[in-house]
Amino acid sequence: MLDDTSYLLLVILKCYGRPMERLTLHRHLYRILERTGLKLDLKFYGKPPFSPQVEEKVEELINKGLLKRLYMVGPLYTELYREYVRLTEKGREVLDSVSPKGFEEEIEQYFEEVRAKSRGEKVERSVQH
Repeated sequence: MLDDTSYLLLVILKCYGRPMERLTLHRHLYRILERTGLKLDLKFYGKPPFSPQVEEKVEELINKGLLKRLYMVGPLYTELYREYVRLTEKGREVLDSVSPKGFEEEIEQYFEEVRAKSRGEKVERSVQH
């Protein structure tokens, strides 16, 4: 069975729809927790936000085969590789076998807004509580 943090990480990667840089995962998780008001026992430090507990969960999910670690070439010549993670087929199956927890739609909307902003579109956020 998945704990809430693991479930949320898998949902984030499913909604994002492609590999995500590992440190970017921390930032999106932090913003989603702020936006939704979900309470998880996670501590974030610094800017951009980083959580040692999230790192442990990501490693755990990789070791269980639910996430896959990828190394991709960085955007700058000084960065040879950056670490990304993506949802595996096994991770998708586990996620699909678990009952929704009620915040998945909010996460999908969050990533729709992120994609719209990256295209330069104006975004109006609807508030759901």
